[in-house]
Amino acid sequence: MKKQRLWAIRLTLMPTLAVNLLSGLSWALAPEAVMPGFEVEGIGGRVLVQAFGISLALSTMPYVAAWSNPYRHLLSFVYVLLFQLLGTLAEIVVITTLPPGHEVLRTTGKLFITVDGAGFLLLLVGFVLTWQGRGKRV
Repeated sequence: MKKQRLWAIRLTLMPTLAVNLLSGLSWALAPEAVMPGFEVEGIGGRVLVQAFGISLALSTMPYVAAWSNPYRHLLSFVYVLLFQLLGTLAEIVVITTLPPGHEVLRTTGKLFITVDGAGFLLLLVGFVLTWQGRGKRV
């Protein structure tokens, strides 16, 4: 039962970890593929998207720690939850303040909100399972 709980918790972390890490790496390595979604172009746009990608990939470190042992790295799990929640809220603010005429950017923002919001809910389930199982470590 203890191992099942641990793997259930890990399964709640894995989708967001994978999406963030793979997105970050792909943006850093092939920025041209996503530049239109950010309404950027040229060298400046390429470097900007690469920097976003590197930052996103690096931001997965607390996810890795929480995934490795959610009980031992409970604080990393808290960081992960806050990261997802604050990111989702910030994305909502950004798209609601966009002026008219930026539908591509608005669509990209809505995709981020959907993915990050779903990730937050999944992570919240994992955190609750971790919190409830604190005394029942593997």
